Amino acid sequence: MIRVDRGAEPSSLRASRAWRLARAVLARGAGDDVVFSGYDTDDTRRLLYARQHEKCAYCEMQAQMAGQPIEHFRPKAHAVRAVTGQGPKDDDRYWWLAWTWDNLFFACVSCNSPSRKGNRFPLAPGAEPCAEGPASARLAPSVPRDERAQFVDPGFDDPLDHIEFVREADGWVPTGRDGDERGRDTVAGFHLDDRDGLLGKYTDHVALIVEPKLTPVRDAIEVGDRAALDTAWRRAMASLLMNPRAGFRALSFDVIAAEFPADVRAAHGLTLSRPGAPAPPERAPVDDAPVELQGLPDDVIWAVRAIGPSNSAGYGDRRDSAVEALCAHAPKTEDELVALTGKSVGVIRTALDRLVPGERLERRDGRYRLPRTRGGSR
Repeated sequence: MIRVDRGAEPSSLRASRAWRLARAVLARGAGDDVVFSGYDTDDTRRLLYARQHEKCAYCEMQAQMAGQPIEHFRPKAHAVRAVTGQGPKDDDRYWWLAWTWDNLFFACVSCNSPSRKGNRFPLAPGAEPCAEGPASARLAPSVPRDERAQFVDPGFDDPLDHIEFVREADGWVPTGRDGDERGRDTVAGFHLDDRDGLLGKYTDHVALIVEPKLTPVRDAIEVGDRAALDTAWRRAMASLLMNPRAGFRALSFDVIAAEFPADVRAAHGLTLSRPGAPAPPERAPVDDAPVELQGLPDDVIWAVRAIGPSNSAGYGDRRDSAVEALCAHAPKTEDELVALTGKSVGVIRTALDRLVPGERLERRDGRYRLPRTRGGSR
């Protein structure tokens, strides 16, 4: 496992989150099930696949884009608070992060299966879960970095700080680096030390890919050929570590570090660079709500955002509820409703044609408001 760089969020995911998250908030408030769809947009899958260099974020195995899941690091439906086996289930987390870019990875079917990562998300011993739900109706929810996750996050942490491959009698095996508990639990929870599958692939990688690249380095050191050493080392680094499409780069790094320890590298002027992306920059909050909604209460903003596209389920009822919520907050003209919802005049008139005869709204002085019988203003 190495750190990955997702890059910028695709616009299609932001557009999907704008209304799907709002519907999720309203569903939770009503005690209804959240509909988890729309996070796997074509752009989301394509960009994650490309930026992870066609590899699973967890095991570093190459995988075809089709048929593999978009993985939620913090699970969307519920969180199992156990590294392995059965454990307490937190049904209140992390539904609001289902459409958050920094919570998504491209992962292989094996790593995302219930017997491996699945919905597991243990916290560090004694840690408290983050507060439930988005903090604002305007800003996109962000991953709670102050929540102490026990699993290593390859989009934020540097897995090389936590996980190390060590040589054992039957091959190279991942474990916690210097006893690191997060690394150890990540290996166990994701089954990265699977002796029936991955360990054989690790062994083949070292024997067939790594060792042939390191043999010229050893030969050059043995005969004292500086030029040949520099060339062989540069080629090994470029092929095994710096090529983002290379397989098992974390394993290659640890094999090289073990076979050419720091004192040997220092004596021969060899530099071992870490593979993987640099530390991610701090992302500015993303404003998901139109500027026209600024200053309105969160419940009104959620209602407007939840309208969604015209072909979405329940569109007409969502549209009517949003118009009603806006007019309940303060009387509105038809033009103001158009500006606040971003919908056409025809769409707003359709809503008003349903709301006024149904006595959910009334029109007075050119504005629509709650009827006096429902507590509307005089």
